[in-house]
Amino acid sequence: TFADQAVIAIENARLIRELEESNRETQEALELQTAIGEVLNIIGRSPTSLEATLPAIGEAARQMCGADRASVSFLTPNGVSLWDTQRSFWQGPNFDSAMRSMTSGGRSFGSAIMETGQPLHVSGAIEEWEAEYPAAAEINRRDGLRELAMLGVPLPGPNGPIGALLLIRNRTTPFLERHQAILETFADQAVIAIQNSQLFHELEEKTEELEIASRHKSEFLANMSHELRTPLNAIIGYAELLEEEATDLGDEDYLPDLARIQSAGQHLLTLISGILDLSKIEAGRMSLFLEDIDIEKLVAEAQAIVAPAVEKNRNTFVVECPENIGTMYADVVRVRQVLFNLLSNAAKFTEDGTVTLRAARDGENVTFAIQDTGIGMTREQVDKLFEAFSQASIETSRKYGGTGLGLALSRDFCRMMGGDITVESEEGTGSTFTITLPARVVLSEEHVQREEN
Repeated sequence: TFADQAVIAIENARLIRELEESNRETQEALELQTAIGEVLNIIGRSPTSLEATLPAIGEAARQMCGADRASVSFLTPNGVSLWDTQRSFWQGPNFDSAMRSMTSGGRSFGSAIMETGQPLHVSGAIEEWEAEYPAAAEINRRDGLRELAMLGVPLPGPNGPIGALLLIRNRTTPFLERHQAILETFADQAVIAIQNSQLFHELEEKTEELEIASRHKSEFLANMSHELRTPLNAIIGYAELLEEEATDLGDEDYLPDLARIQSAGQHLLTLISGILDLSKIEAGRMSLFLEDIDIEKLVAEAQAIVAPAVEKNRNTFVVECPENIGTMYADVVRVRQVLFNLLSNAAKFTEDGTVTLRAARDGENVTFAIQDTGIGMTREQVDKLFEAFSQASIETSRKYGGTGLGLALSRDFCRMMGGDITVESEEGTGSTFTITLPARVVLSEEHVQREEN
């Protein structure tokens, strides 16, 4: 019958509307997910730049909700900041005074949202809501608007709203309930962007403070170490004189004590010199003095000086250096210091074994490999090996002594010259330290400026 057909037609129309609504919701959800994905990508690429992230968030919200403009206002430690799609400008710490100069004061949409912590929807001619939001009315009149629709949501923070995200239509067509849900989603993204930026800047400030404190510490240590070395050298010198006099006078009972004074003084002097060098490096005051170095002669010197320490522990000392290895251009004092330190360590930690020094050219570099068959190290010990004042273990420190500065300084010296030190080690088998340096060291711009100064 006609009535049955009408019922069927009505039902079909209802189903079509439901299908269309479902398709619209699905399409809108897909667009929202795509927009959020794009925003998150921008936040990921520019986690500290609100100039990049907030415009993307505002523009995505504007397009999704069919608005003409969007704005984000938020609290900062220095006041309030604002971004607006129409004006495309930022107001920083002076935003409050700028707003007062633009308007006669009073309530704005953003301030109302932050006061209540609730979403706000206003629609109609300006005259209809001007009394409640006078600041917003004045600003929009200056923009040439006589009517609008506004939807705003708070930017949630741990202790209340930290800002507001607003959408404006230049007509009175109201926003829908689903638009509020969309806007709240983008508000969450805005909060993430703002908090990321603020955390980064806080971290930057803390890092700068720590760098200044570290520099002051290094300068203090450098000055203090220098002041300590002068009287310590005098003590060591007088101990040597007393030892000579005691020997001449035949007072041999005093000799062991005087020898201990000299030994302890030399140990303390070595420690202070290490601290002084480390402090200079950290404070950026360490200079390099480059010159041509006869590599074969350098290796022979190292062999002659370190041989007694190697043989003291009944070790065999093997030295391999090609006769035609030639020269290198570097700081001879620092290269020699690094070689002596690594060879002394190899001799100290090896008994009844072999210590080997190999020098070679490798393309544009010169390498020195110091290999031993000593106690070796675990992976964990190797990982912290080059930290200042760090030693392999407490047991090692007690048995073999040392300050924990030598390897840290050695690596720093090598890196200052554009090289490095690497290590391979196995506990109970031994270690191999490899020094790699440019055959011709070039001072960095920082060192050049320091030398000029």
